[in-house]
Amino acid sequence: MTITASTDPDCRLLTWLAAAERVAQIIHARHRRALENYSPGRAIAEALDGEAIEGRHPLDKAQYVWVKTMLEGQILTWGGDRADMANSMEARSAFLDHKLAEFAVAVPPTMRIKGRTEKYVLREAMKGLLPESLYRREKFAFMAPPAHTDPVKWAAMRELADDYLSDQAIEDAGLLDRDGVAAVFGLHEAPDTTPATQTQLDAVINHMLGVQILYRQFVAADVPAVARARAAELGWT
Repeated sequence: MTITASTDPDCRLLTWLAAAERVAQIIHARHRRALENYSPGRAIAEALDGEAIEGRHPLDKAQYVWVKTMLEGQILTWGGDRADMANSMEARSAFLDHKLAEFAVAVPPTMRIKGRTEKYVLREAMKGLLPESLYRREKFAFMAPPAHTDPVKWAAMRELADDYLSDQAIEDAGLLDRDGVAAVFGLHEAPDTTPATQTQLDAVINHMLGVQILYRQFVAADVPAVARARAAELGWT
């Protein structure tokens, strides 16, 4: 099975896969060798069941790929359960009620997207209940703006990078390649770099920071000692 633009509803998966070619340069040499023959796109494609969508409508194929990748790997993990449970919460996704989901996948593709109108059947079901502006509004992803679009946010990101992506921090963790990290920032800040490439690199930088922060918080730190100290501060016994 091959993943193409026609099998990714909002193309975020393709955006991330396109960034994969930049990953090798930022990984520490010893880890890079272990990943020489690894292709994330191929790994995802091989994990999908091509027979399940053989002969199906292109939208069925697109939504199948999205459910098996973005929904499982992002929205319901670090965008959902992990964030919720890290804060002692348990969320319920109303639109993932199994009876509603079973009904939704049986709705004809032309009713899911009609012309260029996405979520058509849901919009029509809520017509008259939703404000007109929401009923007619184009669907868009709930995402934070890229850091490079706002000088204040970019400065805040650089402050984090100066700490977590410093030469010493990279050496201590042994996960990333110092020269590769510098090359990413060099390309991001080059005057001829396009906004599209900057947006792609924002995701790479975000993940580099995430790796380094997790290392410091949960690998380098003595977590039990930190927990005991925090409990003492709060007066817990």
